[in-house]
Formats: sequence, C-alpha cells, structure tokens
Amino acid sequence: MRPTEAKIYDPSPETQRMHKKPEATTPKISVIIVTHNGRKWLDKCIGKLYGKDKHLDIIVVDNASSDSTPETIREKWPEVNLIESDQNLGFGRANNIGLKHALDSGCDYAYLLNQDAWIELHDIFRLASIHANHPDYGVLSPMQMQADLSTPDTNFARCTSSENCPNYIADLSAGEKLDEVYDVNKVMAAHWLVSQKAIRDIGGFAPIFTHYGEDYNFLDRLSFHGLKAGICPWVKAVHDRGERTDETLHHALNRSYNSIFLPLACDITRPASKAFIHGLRALGRESLRQMRKYMSLRPLTTILKSFTDIGSISATRRETKIRGPHYLQ
Repeated sequence: MRPTEAKIYDPSPETQRMHKKPEATTPKISVIIVTHNGRKWLDKCIGKLYGKDKHLDIIVVDNASSDSTPETIREKWPEVNLIESDQNLGFGRANNIGLKHALDSGCDYAYLLNQDAWIELHDIFRLASIHANHPDYGVLSPMQMQADLSTPDTNFARCTSSENCPNYIADLSAGEKLDEVYDVNKVMAAHWLVSQKAIRDIGGFAPIFTHYGEDYNFLDRLSFHGLKAGICPWVKAVHDRGERTDETLHHALNRSYNSIFLPLACDITRPASKAFIHGLRALGRESLRQMRKYMSLRPLTTILKSFTDIGSISATRRETKIRGPHYLQ
C-alpha cells in the first residue's frame, strides 16, 4: 500500500478548468512567513505572492536573521509588513505575532507559509474559494510537494497515508474522481490556510512547544472545538526542504520530545491520564531506538523531563479546552 499512499493525483489542465469555481468577493488574506536566515528562498517564497489583479497582506516575522534577510525584504518588497525580533522566538511564537496582526487587521484568512516553501498567488485564492464551499474546515492545506512538483514532500506523504487520510487514499486507489477536500488527521504547517473562525476559536500555537509539534497540537485543538483540517488534491505547492544531514543526538532528543511526546500528552481530545501515558509509551519506544543508534543513555533524560513538565502540560490542556484566541495577546 505504501507506493499508493505516496502518490499524488495530478489533474490535467482540462480537468482543472472543469473544477474551477467562480469567484465571489475577493477575501482578505494575510500571508504570515517566519524567517530565520532564509534569504536564499525569498525570491520564490515572497516573489510568487504578487499579481496584477490580486493582492495579499504579507507579514514577515524575522527571528534574528544574520544573513541580511530583513535588509533584502526592505529593499525588494518595501510594502511587506516586516516585524523584526532581536531573538529567535521559534516557529510558534513568531507565527503567533503574525496571527495577532492578521486578526487585528480584519483578515478573512491567514496563510501560514514556511520560508523554504512557495505557492502561486492564484492557488491561495483557490484554497479560499474551496473553503467557501466547505466552511466547517478550520485549516486547509494544498498538496505539499518537493521542488520538482511531481514528488510529494516526505512528511506530507505520511500525512496522506491510509491511516491519516483514508478517504483520499480510497478514492485514489479506486480511480474515483477526487473531491475538493479530504479530512486529514495531521498535516504540517508549512502551508496552511487558516480561517478567521479558527483563529478566533483556537488562537495560536501553544508556547509549551519550543520547536516541532506545535502544528499537530493545533490540529488536535481544532478537532476538539468542532472544526476540521483538510487537504485539497487540486492545489499544489512546494516545500523545498533540500538535503538533510544526519541529525545530532541533541537535535534528535529535542525532536522526539517536541514532536512525539508533547503533542500526545497535550491532546485534549483524550482524557489527561490516557494522553500522558500514550505519549510516554511513544517516547519510550523512540528513546530505546535512539539509545541503540547513538550508543548513549542520554535519551532517558527526555523521559525524566516528561514528569517535570506535568504542570505545564496540565496548564496547556486547561487553557486550550476553553474556546478563544489563545496565545495571541
């Protein structure tokens, strides 16, 4: 089943024209880009967001770049709303600044866009048009592809597996005409169209997540408050991760704690005790794998950390169970 799960449906231009919906009033969309030494991607990431007949409010929150990213933006795109931080706030906190600005400005949607990602201007508006037909979704994602636009991003392929997106895989395998949107359990925030309702009901990313995992936690909160996340097979976008070197033990420990344990422990769709135990078991399995790989006992420290963070986890669960624009103040 694995080859089928990783396949991305590529509709012909004729089929795309047949499924194109007539546009109503142009929605106000704020694109939020968090940058940190991302100058090499700017021409595609920002440059593709401009067009003759449509305009976007572009908000860049720069996390203390040292490669002249802010200077390049001011020179080439002076109309961009550039917010510079003197420290690296991380992905979640920086996006929260952008989300607050977007909400205060009266946006209909916020589009979260990674600095190493890009999407054609008209495709953002296509996503908004799809959402108008399916307002019960709080987050919509295009098909996140590698730079060649023919191969799915590795993590996105996992998100569209039969476990996480069963109806899409079933229709794809059967050769059925694909729907505009399919429910998905998990999808990375490299490309997210977030509705105003979702921002008002859910808020931003929880600060307990320093790096990794904050997007999956957001989707669990979205589900708890009665909204859905979906992927749109008719719309493609790029996430240009490039080459990745083998991660260090320090990086592996941070990733496993933030992307495996914390999202499970903070999952408010489960009772607190079950969520914590579920996360602890997953972290234990990953810690054993890391101990074998790195020949080190240091992965055990993440298990100890999980118990010292119980208070913060409980506070996050209490806060996010209440509907409202959390973490945007």
